[in-house]
Parts: sequence; C-alpha cells; structure tokens
Amino acid sequence: NEIAKALGLNYAFFCEFEELRSPLRTPELQVLGGGVHGNAILSKFDILDLGLVQHSVHPVDWNKAEEPRARLEPRRGERAVLRARIAAPGTNLVVYCAHLEVFCGALVRMRHLADIFNDARSQIDQGYPRIAILGDMNTMAHGVARLSPSYCCDRMRFRFLGSTEGEVWQDKILSVPDPRYSEPHATDALAPNPHVLAWGLPPQVALGALNPGFSDPFDARNTVTLDNPKYRWGPWSLMAGKLDWMMLRQLTVHSTSLGNQGYELSDHAWLCADVSV
Repeated sequence: NEIAKALGLNYAFFCEFEELRSPLRTPELQVLGGGVHGNAILSKFDILDLGLVQHSVHPVDWNKAEEPRARLEPRRGERAVLRARIAAPGTNLVVYCAHLEVFCGALVRMRHLADIFNDARSQIDQGYPRIAILGDMNTMAHGVARLSPSYCCDRMRFRFLGSTEGEVWQDKILSVPDPRYSEPHATDALAPNPHVLAWGLPPQVALGALNPGFSDPFDARNTVTLDNPKYRWGPWSLMAGKLDWMMLRQLTVHSTSLGNQGYELSDHAWLCADVSV
C-alpha cells in the first residue's frame, strides 16, 4: 500500500503467509518472525478483475505444527498465484504474479507451471490473449542444491545433470507448444508434453505443461537472477541460475534490462522489459 501510494499506482496484494513469532527461528529466518508476505501487482492503469490460481499440490503443509519445515519457519497460509486483468491502452492485459515453492523439487514446480498455463488458457478462451506471467519461480534444482534434501526432494535431482532447472523449463516446456493456441490451430487429439510424461508426471499434468504461446525474453543460459554468496567457492558459483521469469504472450518486446546484479538491495536481481500490446 505504501509503495503504491508513493508511486501513484493502483495495486492488488494477496497475502500468502502470516509469519508467526517463534523462538525456534534461526537468525537467518528472522528470530522474532511476524508480519505477512505474498504477491503483488502494481499498475498505472485500472485493475478490472482479480483472481487466484490455486495450486494442485502443496509439498509443504505450513499449517501443520508437525511439519518439519513449518517447525523452523512457523507460519499460516499457503502459496497461490495472483491474477489481475488490467485496462491497458486499447486492450486488456492479464498479469500473473507467482512465487513458487522452493522446498520441494523440480517436479512440483512443473505441476505449478501447468496450473498457471491451464488458467491462462481459460483467460485466452474468454477473449484475453495478451498475458504476462511474472515472478520468482524458484527454478534452482541444480548445482550444489542437488545435494540438498530441502531443495531437491524428488527423483529429478540428478536427472538433468549438465543443465539448470531454468534451462529444462526453456528447452523441455516452453519449447513444446500447445497446438490449440498456435498458428495454425490444431483440431486433432492432443499429445501430452513427452518430456513431462517421461519424467513420471500424470498425463493431465503433461497436457497442462504444453506451452500456450508464451516466451521469455531473458534466455535461461545467459541470465542469472540469483547467485548466493554462501555457495561460492573462489570464482565459482555453486548455486546460481535464472529463478525469475517473465513469460509473455502476444506482447512486443522493445528492450530488456537486468539490475541489482551486485545483490545489494535483494538476494535476487530484477528483470525489466519495455513492451507494447
């Protein structure tokens, strides 16, 4: 609210979690706790409609006291994706703000991306084809994180050695189009995403993981938005990659920029793009 007022912008905020005060928290996890955090969308244009995309699976039940992770970070709530329809000049723009779970593995985040794609299809079918999916997707199941039982909790931890999770998204998900939302439109029976199917996810998830027309102007091989200094060994970064995404549909990108690469203001770099509808 204060940020939006200072900038003269409209805003929407969805509270994912209320952090609870607890002596169990380590200094790194904010000893006293307290406060709320979630997803926000700010716009100079009017916000016409709001909604949430509920995730199909939740790898951590933060509301259960016996959950091991919840004991370390006591909180109430759950993750979801904020959606807003914005009155952009001459058209409506649908914007998603996401913050996917980090304490899981690559397979859960593939499910969550399929959830977002499925909701985006419903927006396209309603006549809103211009869409931006933005946020911290926590695509970090690579590097030294492969050895962590917290960050890589599934069979994918060594499945794509030699690639980052972001590269897998780019090469194996974004590169597999949904023919119903491509030109020319397909009318035949759909084939699920073969990679997602081969990794053992259900056919419905593999269908949802077909890309309905999105592209990201920031290449996963050349873009680093997190480079954790705790996991550097001399000049080598052992936990770095593209965790943040800007998936755009039917928007023309004119320029892009990347900032906070020294990580003075946040543990993530920021992404910026100038686009037209």
